Amino acid sequence: IILGELGSLVGLKEQEGSKLSKAFYWATHVDLWDLPTTLVGVGSILFMTFLQFFPRLHNLKSLLTLVVGSLLVSFLDWGSVVVVGDLSTIPSGFPKFSLPNFELAPRLALGAVSIELVALTQGVGVSIAIRNPNGKESDKSQDFIGEGIGNICGSFFQSMGTGGSLTRTAISV
Repeated sequence: IILGELGSLVGLKEQEGSKLSKAFYWATHVDLWDLPTTLVGVGSILFMTFLQFFPRLHNLKSLLTLVVGSLLVSFLDWGSVVVVGDLSTIPSGFPKFSLPNFELAPRLALGAVSIELVALTQGVGVSIAIRNPNGKESDKSQDFIGEGIGNICGSFFQSMGTGGSLTRTAISV
């Protein structure tokens, strides 16, 4: 995962090839790195590391890093730094309520149940492998219920289904 993100960290355009060849290209083409993008990327990592020393901010460190990085890019007018608006149009307002197309339910049911079983299994794996910040053991039944309710409610607002991911959670931690 890290090798795949090195180019984005420093503003290099996506290269063809394996993750290892991309990492080699990254390391041997420092002259092509975009300085503002590199400063924001490396600065964000350092800022999140610094915030580790403040346990009360543990749950806010990602949000604080996002806000500080966004403000820097905005105030310093670093136009070369790719932001979400460069990748896609961001709709204004909240998603609109809409009923799912229930006619598709019979055709999608088996796949949906299969995906949800995998997502729930991954969620349990995360809760077993990664302790809660407060040290308490998580309640797997409550995790299942919460994930299910979240996915059902999200389906009425064009949300994609969600689930736990051990690799992303481990990297975040």
